[in-house]
Amino acid sequence: MNIVDFVKKFGNLTFKQRPFDEVDSIVLCQLSYLNWRWIIPNIHANKRGLTIDKILKSGLDDKLCASTLSPRKNKKLLKALRGQKRYHHIVASDIWNVFDEESENQFFALTFILPNRNIYICYRGTDITLVGWKEDLNMSYDLLIHSHKEAVEYFKFIMLKHPRSHFYLGGHSKGGNLSVFTSFVMDKKYVKNLIKVYSHDGPGFLSPTFCRNDEYKEYVENRIEKTVPYHSIIGMLLYTSFDTKIIKASSFYIFQHDLFNWHINPKTGGLYYLKDRSKQSKIREKTFREWIVSLSKEDKIFIVNFIYEILGRENYTVLQLFSKGFDILRRIFKVQKTLTKHQQELIKYTIKYFINMYKTLFTHR
Repeated sequence: MNIVDFVKKFGNLTFKQRPFDEVDSIVLCQLSYLNWRWIIPNIHANKRGLTIDKILKSGLDDKLCASTLSPRKNKKLLKALRGQKRYHHIVASDIWNVFDEESENQFFALTFILPNRNIYICYRGTDITLVGWKEDLNMSYDLLIHSHKEAVEYFKFIMLKHPRSHFYLGGHSKGGNLSVFTSFVMDKKYVKNLIKVYSHDGPGFLSPTFCRNDEYKEYVENRIEKTVPYHSIIGMLLYTSFDTKIIKASSFYIFQHDLFNWHINPKTGGLYYLKDRSKQSKIREKTFREWIVSLSKEDKIFIVNFIYEILGRENYTVLQLFSKGFDILRRIFKVQKTLTKHQQELIKYTIKYFINMYKTLFTHR
């Protein structure tokens, strides 16, 4: 049972009958990947948002789902939402969309106003552009990225509009990281109205001690709920200082990052929890951390820029990379000839490091 099945089975229960929980957070996070600019007012437009019911009646499914990672699955989710009252009165509003290739910044957020006037501030994860993925890679050497600053500014703006509202922060992938970061740095006056912070397979932070102080623990940490799938890769990158819940998921490895593959208990309607992650997930986590520690900041910057030079020069989307394998290999050999000896050794070292990781993974299958 996945989120589409959940909507079909539990979608007629109001939030009074079944209080907002982690599965609702996942549904809203998946909806955040749609092309809302076609229908929802920008944060600076000073206009009211639209209810999910009105959006579903707009007939814009094709536009809303176009150029997303899973257009077919997203259309199924919209179809399931029709005729189900649980989400119909939620208002989607205040989109903030930033895409700047020069500064390597991809950021998107929107706010969902629940029927009881609580608000869910939703940070979108990485989209299908390589600019977005480049910004994610930047977190391997920078504690703060542009999206962190955008996330805090967006939060402040929404709080000015809804100063007395109780609120959730949430997101999937990079969006989960942004929601946690915002909770770390928000003004203490807002904490009393913070209900919960959801990070769904969101990566951690470069520093293992980032905001691990007693004051943070007292006010925020017990309100953070981080969930990752059994074979988690993205969610176990870098460092996480709080407990993580493991979710049963379909498919394998990186494909378990897809929220449509997360399992939901058909009896309770809650997430299907497991006791621990897979051995492969733990090996990847250990290997990536060791690799990060073994390199200087300058070397990490070079490797990230090299990857982007190889993959991003033609403005490919993530989806197009799968059909461009030979082009990418040719570009690697071409670019490698222009590198210094140290840079060539660095690339060889990185490739060898991760080949050895996959050899180890194979022995633990």
